[in-house]
Amino acid sequence: MVVWVAYRRAPADLRRPVLYCAWASTLCSPAPRLVRLFLANGSEIPASPGIWDGCFVLARLLLIVAVVVAMRSFVSVRLATLDAVVIVAAGVALGAAFVGHGLGWRGQRRLALHPEPPDPQRRR
Repeated sequence: MVVWVAYRRAPADLRRPVLYCAWASTLCSPAPRLVRLFLANGSEIPASPGIWDGCFVLARLLLIVAVVVAMRSFVSVRLATLDAVVIVAAGVALGAAFVGHGLGWRGQRRLALHPEPPDPQRRR
């Protein structure tokens, strides 16, 4: 576990992100055992490792936290999150406009930019 040595030698401003990475690497320590099971099983994915799934998820979250903590000094996380939310909302709205039309939703009124002229033969 080289990352623990790196944690002890890290400068003060990097100790916290490196600590999160060290814990993430400790939680992922059973990964080589799972790779050996995969290879011994004829390259077929083995059954879920059970409780280790939670450890892998926690390790991934710790790595995300480490990146956010390391970036906080030179990037405003609040503004970056706001930018991401605006971009996702615009993408969802644009996707809904195009995908919703092709899903075949019948019986609902649709917003039409160029409505068809009324048919004079049709009774109201």
